[in-house]
Amino acid sequence: MLMIEVDGLGSSFSSTRHLRVVTPGTARLRRHATSTWGLHGVTFSIQRGQGTALIGRSGSGKTTLVRVLAGVFSPDRGTV
Repeated sequence: MLMIEVDGLGSSFSSTRHLRVVTPGTARLRRHATSTWGLHGVTFSIQRGQGTALIGRSGSGKTTLVRVLAGVFSPDRGTV
Protein backbone atom coordinates (compact mmCIF):
# COMPACT_ATOMS: atom_id res chain seq x y z
CA MET A 1 0.00 0.00 0.00
CA LEU A 2 1.37 3.44 -0.99
CA MET A 3 1.75 5.98 1.78
CA ILE A 4 3.16 8.90 -0.24
CA GLU A 5 3.17 9.33 -4.01
CA VAL A 6 4.73 12.38 -5.68
CA ASP A 7 4.45 12.89 -9.44
CA GLY A 8 6.13 15.72 -11.37
CA LEU A 9 6.33 17.97 -8.32
CA GLY A 10 7.49 21.53 -8.87
CA SER A 11 7.69 24.53 -6.55
CA SER A 12 8.97 27.96 -7.57
CA PHE A 13 9.96 31.06 -5.62
CA SER A 14 10.15 34.73 -6.53
CA SER A 15 13.15 36.62 -5.24
CA THR A 16 14.06 40.29 -5.06
CA ARG A 17 16.78 42.24 -3.35
CA HIS A 18 14.40 43.70 -0.74
CA LEU A 19 12.03 41.12 0.72
CA ARG A 20 11.55 42.36 4.28
CA VAL A 21 10.74 46.06 3.88
CA VAL A 22 7.53 46.96 2.07
CA THR A 23 7.60 50.55 0.85
CA PRO A 24 6.47 52.06 -2.45
CA GLY A 25 10.09 51.91 -3.67
CA THR A 26 10.50 48.22 -2.89
CA ALA A 27 7.05 47.47 -4.27
CA ARG A 28 8.36 48.70 -7.64
CA LEU A 29 11.36 46.37 -7.29
CA ARG A 30 9.09 43.41 -6.57
CA ARG A 31 7.56 43.75 -10.02
CA HIS A 32 10.99 42.87 -11.39
CA ALA A 33 11.39 39.73 -9.30
CA THR A 34 13.07 36.68 -10.74
CA SER A 35 11.58 33.22 -10.38
CA THR A 36 13.64 30.21 -9.28
CA TRP A 37 12.58 26.57 -9.08
CA GLY A 38 13.14 25.07 -5.64
CA LEU A 39 11.87 21.72 -6.93
CA HIS A 40 11.34 20.73 -10.54
CA GLY A 41 10.06 17.40 -11.89
CA VAL A 42 10.38 15.38 -8.67
CA THR A 43 8.73 11.93 -8.83
CA PHE A 44 8.89 9.15 -6.22
CA SER A 45 6.73 6.88 -4.08
CA ILE A 46 7.15 5.61 -0.52
CA GLN A 47 5.50 2.42 0.71
CA ARG A 48 3.97 2.10 4.16
CA GLY A 49 6.70 1.07 6.64
CA GLN A 50 9.55 1.98 4.27
CA GLY A 51 12.40 4.10 5.68
CA THR A 52 13.43 7.15 3.67
CA ALA A 53 16.24 9.71 3.97
CA LEU A 54 16.73 13.04 2.21
CA ILE A 55 20.38 13.62 1.39
CA GLY A 56 21.72 16.51 -0.65
CA ARG A 57 23.86 19.62 -0.79
CA SER A 58 22.84 22.93 0.70
CA GLY A 59 20.15 24.54 -1.43
CA SER A 60 19.14 21.32 -3.18
CA GLY A 61 15.48 21.50 -2.05
CA LYS A 62 15.32 19.10 0.91
CA THR A 63 13.46 21.51 3.21
CA THR A 64 11.19 22.67 0.38
CA LEU A 65 10.22 19.05 -0.33
CA VAL A 66 9.41 18.39 3.34
CA ARG A 67 7.32 21.59 3.51
CA VAL A 68 5.35 20.59 0.41
CA LEU A 69 4.76 17.09 1.81
CA ALA A 70 3.59 18.61 5.13
CA GLY A 71 1.22 21.02 3.37
CA VAL A 72 3.08 24.19 4.40
CA PHE A 73 3.83 25.04 0.72
CA SER A 74 1.52 24.33 -2.19
CA PRO A 75 3.14 22.79 -5.27
CA ASP A 76 3.13 24.89 -8.44
CA ARG A 77 3.18 21.74 -10.59
CA GLY A 78 2.53 18.06 -10.10
CA THR A 79 0.68 16.16 -7.39
CA VAL A 80 1.32 14.86 -3.89
